[in-house]
Amino acid sequence: MLEGLAFASRDVVERLAALGLDTRDVIVLGGGAASATWNQIRADVLGRPHHVAARHDTCAIGAAMIAAVAAGAHPDLRAAAALAPPIATLVTPGEPIEAAYARYRALVRELAELSTAPWA
Repeated sequence: MLEGLAFASRDVVERLAALGLDTRDVIVLGGGAASATWNQIRADVLGRPHHVAARHDTCAIGAAMIAAVAAGAHPDLRAAAALAPPIATLVTPGEPIEAAYARYRALVRELAELSTAPWA
């Protein structure tokens, strides 16, 4: 299941890269950031370093940053984000798993064909 989720994330990252957006690094936030196994799987599948946040309750921190900017306590989100806890861990990608990703893409294509098939 974790590999499947990571493959789906890779699809998104590759589309973002195709649009010209910077996808060199990944910042890991939220509850999933607490799992070393999950972070390593994603790093391996995406082939990109994963920077794990020191704090995992980032939704509340993000909401506080937006509120601080809206209230005028900070001039912009960059200034507010500078006060957030630093990155705690760097997870580097291991061996590429291209064959598994190719199987995943083939299965996605097959499922897509099924979703458009007429049903009797």
